[in-house]
Amino acid sequence: MYKWLREAMGFVDKSKVLTLADAEKVQHCLSLPSVSNLKVELQTKMTKSLESASTFKEEGNAHFKTGKYLEARDSYTRSILLCPVDYSSPENNVEFAIFLANRSAALEACRMFVACQQDIEMALKYGYPKNFQYKVRCTQN
Repeated sequence: MYKWLREAMGFVDKSKVLTLADAEKVQHCLSLPSVSNLKVELQTKMTKSLESASTFKEEGNAHFKTGKYLEARDSYTRSILLCPVDYSSPENNVEFAIFLANRSAALEACRMFVACQQDIEMALKYGYPKNFQYKVRCTQN
């Protein structure tokens, strides 16, 4: 664990930090004045919509075009999370598949090849258009 983080958590002795269970570490962090005074707002429900998912896809495309691959990956991830998916008919989720394929390209650019491969497999499973499959199949091999 980083020294600055240990000190911020109120731990100076590394051996003490290593002996604590995760729950004890969390409890300690939550008891610190700098943390306990924070206002935390949680979003309890995320509404899925193709419109909001497409907005993040376009944001990802803009990041990708400028070489900001990590930002593109994050935007594509948001589009995937917001996209409605019909799990009862996987092959009929073309937009979801396109979002996955786009993220696979960003992952490849970031040299995250295992995750890239997983996204390609899911994109093909969820109905990635046959006329564009050559784009992901060349990356797949």
